Amino acid sequence: MLGMISTNSKALDELLYNGIKRGLLYCIFGPAGSGKTQLCMQLTVNALKSYSSDYVLIVDAKGEFKIERVIEMIKYSYCNNDAKLTDRIYINRVYNTNELSNSINYIDAKKSLVIVEDAPALFRLEYGSKSIEGNFMLMRLMHRLAVNAVLMNAAVVVTNGVASVIEQQESRYKYRQIMDRAVSMFAHYKLMLTRLNSSDNYTIVKANLIYPLISSSNEALFKIGKEGITDM
Repeated sequence: MLGMISTNSKALDELLYNGIKRGLLYCIFGPAGSGKTQLCMQLTVNALKSYSSDYVLIVDAKGEFKIERVIEMIKYSYCNNDAKLTDRIYINRVYNTNELSNSINYIDAKKSLVIVEDAPALFRLEYGSKSIEGNFMLMRLMHRLAVNAVLMNAAVVVTNGVASVIEQQESRYKYRQIMDRAVSMFAHYKLMLTRLNSSDNYTIVKANLIYPLISSSNEALFKIGKEGITDM
């Protein structure tokens, strides 16, 4: 049975047609500092709250998923520093594509949310972005993630960096993600994040839904502060 995990932003939830849904594979990409990891941390908190008997699996390929930040979000969002919530988070730090591929074996029916941080970067590092073998191996990983999302009824989120700017109009940018074709082939949703500006208190982020394009409105704004993700 499908379920929904809120992003904590009504605007972003609406852009994604009622939030992040279990049983689907999402690709969230953008430049460094655009809020990908912060959004994943907020999804982790909300998944733990929404599904009190389920777990969250984090496959971290870049070492930036900090449990201290998750605890801070719990404290601000729910006025309760409930450390017991973090007992249901599994963080698997991986350093190569073999470890990354093996981590998929940990996905089961008790994982409501699976986050794979920066997976394509490992394949680009080991094989090169234009390697046929590297692209094939990445496609195989994405296929396994998509299948597990359906079979285990888990929301699967893959984050990715950008390889290049393919279009620039005034202050607006359109990016191509790393090894785009291999990543996109099995993704049900593609979301691009761009940081607009920052202050001491918060960062404003623009989200563009690249796929699917069901309506003419494909953009949402949200804030990232100490309390986590909030609306503008």
